[in-house]
Amino acid sequence: MKQRIYIDTSVIGGCEDEEFAQWSVQLFKEFQQGMRIAVISDLTRIELERAPESVKKILSFIPYADDENAFFMDEAENLAKKYISEEIIKAKNLVDAQHIAIASVERVDVLVSWDKHIINLKHNSNFDSVNVKSGYPILEIRRPEELFVKKKFDAVKFQRKVREELSKKYYTNREVFLRELKKKYGHLQGQKVGTHIK
Repeated sequence: MKQRIYIDTSVIGGCEDEEFAQWSVQLFKEFQQGMRIAVISDLTRIELERAPESVKKILSFIPYADDENAFFMDEAENLAKKYISEEIIKAKNLVDAQHIAIASVERVDVLVSWDKHIINLKHNSNFDSVNVKSGYPILEIRRPEELFVKKKFDAVKFQRKVREELSKKYYTNREVFLRELKKKYGHLQGQKVGTHIK
């Protein structure tokens, strides 16, 4: 199954920016070759209206079959408001919250951005918690070049998957979750930290 990638304006504009061009262009080549699917929101499209013509044209190089439209609807709006009310994203960065909410609601495989405010959220467990409590999967957020690095083991991806599973387990039955923690690791209280993993 092809990877569905939500791309924001920074990734598209990155094709014309010397600092980011190498990896943005590589990603767009993969969209053109049908290797991945570009998920493009109406929010991204309205931002592109203000871009130089050379940036606006970039989307036209993606074959129709290999892009997917996404829309800022009530569901995404409500999720974006939660990110703000939970103080995960500052109110002044509302549009960042809206992009992330669209990607979450669309259940994309990954959101790709060069924007440091968005990238830094991949380390925020509170952000993951809001998604899980709201019934959405943990959203993987990456810089474009991270899509091309071949790893034997992706520690961040592993952690996000496990945390998503554990969060669901906790919200499904808190008592069972806490009992299991205590049963497996309660005996370690007061002991020095070591490699006590069962």
